[in-house]
Amino acid sequence: MLPTIVLIPAFFIVFRALGLQNTLTGLVVAYCSFTLPFTVWIMKAYFETIPADLDKSALVDGCNRFQAYCRVILPVSGPGLVAGGAFTFMLCWNEFVVAQILNTRPGTTTLPPVIAGMNGQINIDYSVIAASGFLGALPPSCSSSSSRSTWCRVSPPGP
Repeated sequence: MLPTIVLIPAFFIVFRALGLQNTLTGLVVAYCSFTLPFTVWIMKAYFETIPADLDKSALVDGCNRFQAYCRVILPVSGPGLVAGGAFTFMLCWNEFVVAQILNTRPGTTTLPPVIAGMNGQINIDYSVIAASGFLGALPPSCSSSSSRSTWCRVSPPGP
């Protein structure tokens, strides 16, 4: 695995050639390419903890592979899906470097570079920066509280 900063020059050249520089589509492609390997790795590790007997018993009960996945494996994997989704969301939400370099137009960048750009050369308005930071922290706080209730609802009781 390579650090994100190593891949940014290649993304910059490819996005400029494809016309994806300074677009939200290019930013989504970049974020997906960075977060997808980690998310797949987390989910693979979680799916390995699910007993294979659940899948086999669903097949014995008359389900095909797809039905066994949808009706048995997917509901049991709720906590892993919530954890993977929360990890991916927080990784993308707090990302600064990719959005700063790939998107330089004001309407296409994310919140962290906008907050960092609020520092003036002469005048720094700390109240605006603090309010922006507070408003930027609301979506992750709301998503973590809602995912917490989902996680507690779908997780089986412990021994």
